Amino acid sequence: MSKYSKEVKEKVISLFEKELSPFRIAKELAIPESTVKNWLHKFNLSHNLTHKIGKQVFSADFKCKVLETRWKDKLSFKETAALFSLDNPSLIAAWQKRYLEEGILGLQPKPKGRPPMKTKKEIKIQVDSSQKSDKERIKELEAENARLKYEISFYDDFMKEMREIAKPNRAVKKAQTIAIERLRNIYPFQFMLKYFGISRSTYYARLASIKKRDKYVEEREAIHTLVSMNKGRYGYRRIRIALHKLGFNVNHKVVMRIMKEENLTCKVRLKKYRSYRGTEGKIAPNIIKRNFTATKPDQKWTTDITEFHLFGRKVYLSPILDLYNVEIVSYEISERPVLTQVLSMLDKAFKNRPDSKGGILHSDQGWQYQHSTYQETLKNHAIIQSMSRKGNCLDNSVMENFFGLLKSELLYLEEFTSYEDFINKLRDYIDYYNTKRIKLKLKGMSPVEYRTHSQKVA
Repeated sequence: MSKYSKEVKEKVISLFEKELSPFRIAKELAIPESTVKNWLHKFNLSHNLTHKIGKQVFSADFKCKVLETRWKDKLSFKETAALFSLDNPSLIAAWQKRYLEEGILGLQPKPKGRPPMKTKKEIKIQVDSSQKSDKERIKELEAENARLKYEISFYDDFMKEMREIAKPNRAVKKAQTIAIERLRNIYPFQFMLKYFGISRSTYYARLASIKKRDKYVEEREAIHTLVSMNKGRYGYRRIRIALHKLGFNVNHKVVMRIMKEENLTCKVRLKKYRSYRGTEGKIAPNIIKRNFTATKPDQKWTTDITEFHLFGRKVYLSPILDLYNVEIVSYEISERPVLTQVLSMLDKAFKNRPDSKGGILHSDQGWQYQHSTYQETLKNHAIIQSMSRKGNCLDNSVMENFFGLLKSELLYLEEFTSYEDFINKLRDYIDYYNTKRIKLKLKGMSPVEYRTHSQKVA
């Protein structure tokens, strides 16, 4: 590095006071612009450019004081150097690096030259004196305390940045990278990477990805909205269909990648069923025989009852599902599984679908469905009764699937404040299921949309 005289430095200050820019000064005096800026920065802080410390050996205590001041006041290396009249800011950076790696021992002055060879006697004496004195232990503990304070200070600043950066469901790694980039002028870059266990290549790869223009900005916002609107019930396939309805032409791989980057996952639990081959019922034959397809609305219905336990009380839901479009035709909610609940459900179904005569209503062998009043009601409306084999839930698997879906998307995801709150949200969910929840097998339409569409086409 070139040495510059006192006169040259004074000339720089003189030109600067004449309102010349650092670039003009550097060009006129043939000095690197970075050197000129460094001198001006030091002059602005200490109003002294000519002070020279010379070659000195700094004690470990002095180095600790310099570092603690920098960390406490969150100063840059240049500001700290000017405050302690140090000519070389990079010297402080070197102290900080050694301190974070080795502790107080890394700040101890190192003797110059090659160390002399030790005799066996000297080695033995050194081993015997390896026990640290109380004073040394205290110094090490103080250094460790300072290091921990530094880490706490960094963590507090990091979390402050994260709170400003973070968005609902935003990828944590993305926010972490932005926070580290913002703090690079305050904390050592290598220290932050080591703190989080990130390699330099990984960090710069993430940073490049963030700075790269995202061509799916609108799609990301739409995906966030759809996930929030459907309360995490949609996976990437349904999200893709919903995006197409909104006019976004993206494939499922892009949707899956965006959801992974934004930490948006479908929260629905899957439910497994076990098969048991039972005997056929005596009340009514198994007409459906697991043929759950229908060519028109109200051709095949199925029903069952499911139970919920909340707030020390029980809730029984009895719905009728149309196998044509898996729509809930009618339902009844009760605190007890009584016959009147099922009969009320039938009355609602017949009012909603007056043209259902000649259809089939399938159920298990529950006592309500074996009751004479239930059977008589079906006959009066020209409905053919079908029953599963005993103990075989697969014979009514469509209804079992709906109950599993209901519990996954409502019971396991929502929070309820009271028994009445659950009832209200149960009704809301059934309405959502019928009118808004799209189904892949229905060409990306909701049950009601599919039925309406098929009737228009017909």
